[in-house]
Amino acid sequence: MRLIGTIDNPKLCEQFSAYLNSIDIQHKVDLVVNKDWGNDDYGNAVCQIWVIDEDYVDQAIDDLEEFRTHPDHEKFKVSVEKPIFPSQLQTLKPDQIISPNQKTAPPVQKKGGGLTKKLILLCVVLFVLGMITAPKVTKWPAIFPGLAVVSSPINKTLLYDWPEAYSLAAKVVNLYGVESFETPDTMPREEKYLIQEFLSTSYWKGFYPKLLAIFGGTQESSSLEAPMFEKIRQGQIWRLITPALLHADIFHILFNMLWLFVLGQQLEERMSPFRFILFMLIVGVVSNTFQYLMSGSNFLGFSGIICGMLGYIWIRQKKAPWEGYVLQPGTLLLLTVFVLALFVIQVVAFASQIMFGTTFSPNIANTAHLIGAGTGIILGQLTYFSWRKVS
Repeated sequence: MRLIGTIDNPKLCEQFSAYLNSIDIQHKVDLVVNKDWGNDDYGNAVCQIWVIDEDYVDQAIDDLEEFRTHPDHEKFKVSVEKPIFPSQLQTLKPDQIISPNQKTAPPVQKKGGGLTKKLILLCVVLFVLGMITAPKVTKWPAIFPGLAVVSSPINKTLLYDWPEAYSLAAKVVNLYGVESFETPDTMPREEKYLIQEFLSTSYWKGFYPKLLAIFGGTQESSSLEAPMFEKIRQGQIWRLITPALLHADIFHILFNMLWLFVLGQQLEERMSPFRFILFMLIVGVVSNTFQYLMSGSNFLGFSGIICGMLGYIWIRQKKAPWEGYVLQPGTLLLLTVFVLALFVIQVVAFASQIMFGTTFSPNIANTAHLIGAGTGIILGQLTYFSWRKVS
């Protein structure tokens, strides 16, 4: 059974249904009411026409297009022996819906967003624990990556990677503080040794420094031969997804969790728990990995998966509108502009570094945003995660 289209006039729908009966095309007609109170079409009914035999789908689609253009054509003047839903038009309410064949498109399963809420709680708990256990360091030597110095034990365990060089930098700051860098002549021998060990230990910084060197015409500051996936190659495969659970500050987690609450519940209501988790794992692993390849380990946040959810819902609204995903065009436009604005900031910073030698580089996971959205769009094209696969 396949949905071939809709007709927003029930009487015309009955006429077209009578025509299909006259040419022996088995079909099903459902009257669906728009239940989205925020939509301009709230309360309006449309007739969905489902053709049962796949062999007649193309013919029915062609006839429907012709009927929409010329409903008064002689071929469509077939008597309606029995109205399909005369009484329904008088009594149907916006909170009622006549669903299509259950096997093809089951109704939304209201689960209350349990998995989504648990995921939000997990992110909040990790954020709070991370804030409590993070080292109290407000400044650090420029030679050390900031993430290596200020990361909590939780972040060290859940970031995409924790290179050996990060451990050396953190050890220097923990043992000797940062004050000794102001008077290097008085540094203990052991501290100087650890600093030298850090400087001689290469770690993956991503393709971004390589791109700066290529376009800036300077010597490459970071060798692409640096070890990659250090902890993952040791078996810590959870790091492929766990950076999504970490957040930098209160505004970061608030923004991401609000959108996870709005979008995550919609996906959860239309997917089985397994498929919902699998969707987030795929988007998270892909977006995190591409971000790591571009920038190294210096990233965290759920926004890559959020963008994947946006891309998925956008495609499902176009490809299968009867699934009922709610994402207003204005909301989608706002979020798209926001993500693109972050990307523009990154491009401006990149150009500034090349042309003026500035050191300004916003710590924005733009690669994760773009790759996450693209992955969601690709998954939205598949039937595996579609509404009819809930059961």
